[in-house]
Amino acid sequence: MIVMLTEIKQIGRYDREWLEHIGKDIARKCGGVALAAQSLGYILHSKRADEWESVRDSNIWNESTSEDTSSPHHMLASLKLSYLRMKPCLKMCFGYCAIFPKGQRIVKDDLIHQWICLDFIETSKIYSPKQLGEIYVDELLGMSFLQHSKWFAGVHQENVTLFTMHDLVHDLASSVMVDEILVSSKQDNNGERYALLSDSTKPLHSFTKFPAKLRALCFVDCAKTELHYDAFSGAKYLRVLDLSQCFVQKLPDSISQLRQLRYLSAPGIQDTMIPDCITKLSKLVYLNLHGSARLRSLPVSIGEMDSLMHLDLSGCSGIRRVPQSFGKLKLSYLDLSNCSSLKDVSEFLGNLTKLQYLNLSYCQYVEKLGYLGSLTELRYFLFSSSCSPGLSQTDVLGPSTKLEYLNLSTEFTDIKIKRLPEAMGCFIKLKYLNLSGWQKLKELPRSWGNLQNLMHLDLSECLMINGVPEALSRLSKLQYLNLSYCSSGCLDTLIYEEVEADVVCQNFLAYVCSLSNLEELDLSYNECITTLPESIGDLRKLHTLILRGCYHLSQLPKVLLKNDNLKQLNISGCHNLDKSTVPESDSSLILLPQFAVQALDGGSGSNLVLLQNVNSATYLDISKLENVVTVEEAQSVRLKEKKMISTLTLEWTTDARRFVEDQDLLGELEPPRDLEWFILEGYNSVAFPDWLMNIAPHHFPSLSRIYLVDLPKCTCLPPLGQLPQLEILSLDGMNGITKIDGEFCGGAGAFPSLKNLYISNMESLEEWQTKYSCSEGGVTEDRSLPKLSIKPCLPNIFICLEIGCSDNVISSWPVGTCASTSSSVSVQRMAVKSCKLPLHQWRMLHQLASHSNLTIESCSDIGSCSPEIAQALYPLKELTLGGNDDMLELPKWMGELTCLTCLKISTRCPELKASQGVTRRLTSLTSLTLHKCECMVSLPKWLGDLPSLRFMSIRECPNLNNLQGIMDERLTSLKTLSLEYCESISVLPESLGELTSLNQLDITCCTNIKSLPESIHKLTKLFRLIVRKCPELKKWCESEENKTKFSNVLSKRVYSYH
Repeated sequence: MIVMLTEIKQIGRYDREWLEHIGKDIARKCGGVALAAQSLGYILHSKRADEWESVRDSNIWNESTSEDTSSPHHMLASLKLSYLRMKPCLKMCFGYCAIFPKGQRIVKDDLIHQWICLDFIETSKIYSPKQLGEIYVDELLGMSFLQHSKWFAGVHQENVTLFTMHDLVHDLASSVMVDEILVSSKQDNNGERYALLSDSTKPLHSFTKFPAKLRALCFVDCAKTELHYDAFSGAKYLRVLDLSQCFVQKLPDSISQLRQLRYLSAPGIQDTMIPDCITKLSKLVYLNLHGSARLRSLPVSIGEMDSLMHLDLSGCSGIRRVPQSFGKLKLSYLDLSNCSSLKDVSEFLGNLTKLQYLNLSYCQYVEKLGYLGSLTELRYFLFSSSCSPGLSQTDVLGPSTKLEYLNLSTEFTDIKIKRLPEAMGCFIKLKYLNLSGWQKLKELPRSWGNLQNLMHLDLSECLMINGVPEALSRLSKLQYLNLSYCSSGCLDTLIYEEVEADVVCQNFLAYVCSLSNLEELDLSYNECITTLPESIGDLRKLHTLILRGCYHLSQLPKVLLKNDNLKQLNISGCHNLDKSTVPESDSSLILLPQFAVQALDGGSGSNLVLLQNVNSATYLDISKLENVVTVEEAQSVRLKEKKMISTLTLEWTTDARRFVEDQDLLGELEPPRDLEWFILEGYNSVAFPDWLMNIAPHHFPSLSRIYLVDLPKCTCLPPLGQLPQLEILSLDGMNGITKIDGEFCGGAGAFPSLKNLYISNMESLEEWQTKYSCSEGGVTEDRSLPKLSIKPCLPNIFICLEIGCSDNVISSWPVGTCASTSSSVSVQRMAVKSCKLPLHQWRMLHQLASHSNLTIESCSDIGSCSPEIAQALYPLKELTLGGNDDMLELPKWMGELTCLTCLKISTRCPELKASQGVTRRLTSLTSLTLHKCECMVSLPKWLGDLPSLRFMSIRECPNLNNLQGIMDERLTSLKTLSLEYCESISVLPESLGELTSLNQLDITCCTNIKSLPESIHKLTKLFRLIVRKCPELKKWCESEENKTKFSNVLSKRVYSYH
């Protein structure tokens, strides 16, 4: 109702009060549903009062069988009133939209081309058919019969506009075309003019007795079945043929029979050629062969297709050259993007004088375009990542005054172009300009100020460019500005190089904040930004602000909190930002990368739908998913199509009440294909959705890390072994898993890249039995084993295995099996945490590889050891003992570790003891670290038993005050000594001078140390002294009288920061 009345109040007419009275009646009949009110409001806003009364009093309102004004039947009646007031040609255009399945997005240009080819567009002496199609689209948008759909990079071309239809609007279109459209998935279809078929394996006559009556034929969901050779046979008057959802091995020769065909969409053809007879389609206007990568050539006589205006060959990477006749075509649209083998394009481009759209992006062999000044009608030119490193001619377009869209972005880092041509100032109608990646570009042309219609400007990664502030000040219509990764150029040295970077940055941002029409601003990864100016509050239209990776940004201005239009704020990677200055996320503001789902007032939905508009996030963390009310909210987000996302976290709160079953919700949150990291936490369903259980190598080819955390009810795992790049896998808190079997691998050759495996809190795991071995892609026999049986499904050698709170796993190596078994898995690094079993039961240690690394943390009994376990530990190179609070002395089995080179200890024991029989046998030990030994007051006495020690680090031992133990004359090999965060140490003993081999001394944050001992001069080999965050010691070192005491030190670094 509010929408309807708003439409009325915007009309400046003498009868406005009477219209408001009628409008309230109409709005009431609309049941308060915005869709119905918007469509009628748009139709009636310019009509006479009697026409308003006619709508109010129409009998159509009585056609509904429901008294509920918000019911679908009642809404359909109100929408039908809008339909009846359309012009006849618009009615046909709208009704035809029923041929698209519900929920499918409609490409605007494709829709208009189909309207034109079906003669739905009326003739006009003023407008071209394409222009009239645009007008029709605007009419349907105004009525809300079509709605804009968000698209994301990589899904469609960057200048493509997509629409969707509300289900009720689709129902209306279907109802008015019930006798016209044949839908094979429905029964009792009588339509004969337009067909939507869901089976391409059958001949056309199996669906209709009168194929010759068909004017449009579209297939849907046929990508997995091959097109029948008679799939369109007999449809000799067909004008539109859409095979975009078919698997086309070869385009049948019968295509030549469709002499009336004007629109052909046949992307992804698998054959190496298309039939020459296609050139007989003299009326063909639109031809789409996108993605036909195996296609090697085009028909020699293609130039004879006089009517052809739209040709899409994008992704036809096998085509090397086009026929000589190509230049005879009268094309207005040509897409050659990703034709990566194509050469010699300049031979024909200059002849295509009617071109309005030209896409040469990612044509890597385009070395020289030649002069394209003859393309005077050109409006869209895309030349992204096609510039070869030596290309210097940038004036190829000439004075093209009609150009509106120009994309020259590049991924080549060695482009040497340093300037843009002055002729660019002739592009006075230019609205879109992308120069992203031009890292060597240093200056903008003086004519830049002529681009006053520019609305979209991308200068990301233009590292060296100068003159941007002045250029921006004249772009008053600018709505989108991307200055990410510009810190070494336009944000540091644009004004005066001698001015401090912060001042320069603030002056530059002041220019940016003068762009009053700016709606989206990207300043990502500009390290010089420490604060934003208060003038950013002047950008009242700003709805998206992206600041990710601005590491030194410390606070946000208060005025930003008052901007009601701000809908999206991305501060990922702003680690120094004062969070108290960040606005709180609410039902209208999206705060990224962390997005917390909140239920809306009244429980009608949640704010998850706001993520529809997020298309620039690379890292997205969605928490509190239990607040999602319907699965439709997740569907609307279309997460799968957000190609920018590389890291995704999906999190439910443990034990919180759900509105939607977790499995159903996760089923609608399928990540994009190029995802690299995936974290799933708090998931509470027993099973996973199909997209996860049916993982194949090509589904997520870049996925390298997976963390599954707190999934208590899950009873089976997806076939994660099929992910080709998976390096790190963490399974934590999955107590419902009792068995891991072959399904976890998914087949032979599993886990080819796995390096780190973490298993924690899986107390119910009793059996690990898989038959697939990664080593040779073969099959290994299983053997029945008590308790947990581990069989090879992992690589023969992988880097890290972490086991925490999972005693069944650590005890899982069968008795009597030796580590040299051919089928065993060799682990280079193993970490065992929170294990309650005694060490002699840790049979998993047999899987340690030679020269491996073992961490034992917070475990109960590590003193007992069997001969078999001792043998497994013998080849250890590195050992870490941490948090094992009942360890009062070093375990005796450590004396067997004669290969050990590195030992790290963390303990709460005040005095860690060790027998000489243990320490004196550690003859290979060269590195010792004491870290967080919080109760330790003095150093262990056994340090002198380690003469081979070369490196000693003592870190975060707050009560340590006696270093006498380290100053043992037997430590003749010690070369590096590091003391960090040991606040109780006040004096370094004179015996420090006995460490005659010492060449590096590092003292950090030991604030009570005020001086170095007099014996410092004895350290004749000391060549590096580092002092950080020790103010008193710094003063001592910098005094003239003390400098001579360590004059032999070649590298002295004394820092004063705190």
